[in-house]
Amino acid sequence: MNYTVQPGDSLSKIALKLLGPSGTWQDMLRFNPDISDPNLIYAGQSLYIPDDALVSTAASSAPSSGTAATSSLSTNELLYLAAGLIVLGAVLFIPKKKDKLKAQAA
Repeated sequence: MNYTVQPGDSLSKIALKLLGPSGTWQDMLRFNPDISDPNLIYAGQSLYIPDDALVSTAASSAPSSGTAATSSLSTNELLYLAAGLIVLGAVLFIPKKKDKLKAQAA
């Protein structure tokens, strides 16, 4: 398979995306010996990855039994979600004015 480098890609990111958690930038370099400096790849560059090295997207997206599923949310999405849950929790646990008055009267 040939992969076209996208802006922001690095050999490590590409290895993780296509080879899975055990893939390394060294693997990518081994598959592409014409790369003289692993820190210098550019958008539009074509990289070769052997088909037998690729992680199956069907197998990697469906967790096996006893394995926790991983999130595909970005850091910002997780932060927004956490902030929303905190706000929701605050709204749910704010005592109503009537409840405050009862507590003060007692």
